[in-house]
Amino acid sequence: MMRYVTACLLLFFATTSSYAAEPPLPQVEIQTSMGKIVLELYPEKAPVTVYNFLTYAQEGFYTGTIFHRVIKDFMVQGGGYTADFEKKTTRPEIKNEANNGLKNLRGTVAMARSADPDSASSQFFVNVKDNYFLDYQSSTPSGWGYTVFGKVTTGMDVVDKIQAVTTGAGGTFTKNVPEQAITIDGMKLKNAEAVLAAPPAALLKETKPVMPTPPTPTSATTANTTEAPATNKVEEKAPTPTITATIPPPKAEEKIESVPPKPTLTPEMLSKASKATDAPSKPDKPEPTP
Repeated sequence: MMRYVTACLLLFFATTSSYAAEPPLPQVEIQTSMGKIVLELYPEKAPVTVYNFLTYAQEGFYTGTIFHRVIKDFMVQGGGYTADFEKKTTRPEIKNEANNGLKNLRGTVAMARSADPDSASSQFFVNVKDNYFLDYQSSTPSGWGYTVFGKVTTGMDVVDKIQAVTTGAGGTFTKNVPEQAITIDGMKLKNAEAVLAAPPAALLKETKPVMPTPPTPTSATTANTTEAPATNKVEEKAPTPTITATIPPPKAEEKIESVPPKPTLTPEMLSKASKATDAPSKPDKPEPTP
């Protein structure tokens, strides 16, 4: 009996000691012009992404940047542009880690990117609703999803205030920009030393910077079709015909198909042009693109 009790006590203390030995998770306190947001990060689930984010934060990269893309009932995105809409120079792009089992649920923080799965750099977003269509589906260009690497533990009320602001055009962006700039005034790190001291061994991608952005949701079916929802896909433009003096030149975004002597814009052509301009996530449009 005594041996049994002793064995139980040893097991108990061994178990509690193993829990006590687990290091605390890194935290980042983001001070914004609308209040404080605290993030808890998951380096075991997304080691490359967490190291990348903490490195930017430690260097002061995010100070003075804005939440430049805010879509109510979807997400708030920032971390790439200054208040005068100057795009900041970033580190190399990183490997997508969206297959880590974490979901794009309300309050989670994820990396923004373009249609290339491995194109995240500095920009991040906070989900303001459960965005399942952003989750990992398969290891294909259209199925990778967006890497979740943490969650908001304090300040979700601040995130909700941000998503509720009035938006419109700003700088060279045509929409989704807060009318009054929402800035990141600084970041404070906690429990981050161990992660920063041990860079992950792999998988930084050396490519030219692109405009990273999560797609805008359009319907429940968009998650499994293309690398971004259909409304965000950029169609290849046909050659532009010569325009006579009697016909006003088309806008740059309009796509004109084949060329009769006097081309006219049909409703179908206008529809295609509308799709081409309503694409905040298209990676191949000249910068800047929200």
